[in-house]
Amino acid sequence: KLGKRRMVWRYDPILLSSSYPAEYHMEQFDRLAAALADAADECVISFLDEYKNTRRNENILNARTPSAEEMKRIAAGISQIAAGYGLQVRSCAEETDFSGCGVLPSHCIDAERIRDISGRPGIGRKDPSQRNACGCAKSVDVGMYNTCPNACLYCYANYNPSVIQKNCNLHDISSP
Repeated sequence: KLGKRRMVWRYDPILLSSSYPAEYHMEQFDRLAAALADAADECVISFLDEYKNTRRNENILNARTPSAEEMKRIAAGISQIAAGYGLQVRSCAEETDFSGCGVLPSHCIDAERIRDISGRPGIGRKDPSQRNACGCAKSVDVGMYNTCPNACLYCYANYNPSVIQKNCNLHDISSP
């Protein structure tokens, strides 16, 4: 309904563990790409980043940080699968260079894409408050940390269960 240029889907975070080996990610990416290829032209990937709360959950997740070579193998595999569906894969704020795998850096808040879709010039300066490897244009985030009740152990945006509960209780579904 929206058009392929208007939707970018994310496959992240890619984490490796005994439950989630590289093969698992290839299978899941293929399944999702098949389902989303008619709705999007791009997928953004990223690997698990270590934040305070992800480090705290390391033992529960049983995840490990993949080596640069492992990340490149996974990125190459995902890129190859995506190509079969006519999808471009980009990476989000990754220090590792995946261009040899056909995966270029992403801009989740992509000034060029927004200009193309909206027809409005003037969007485009890199957000200086983001990580160095982030290419996002300056924007206003409509989200808020500690508001998701899903309790994903790899999530950087939720790190205080009591604040999450408080914020969820304050949520007004009828608020504009």
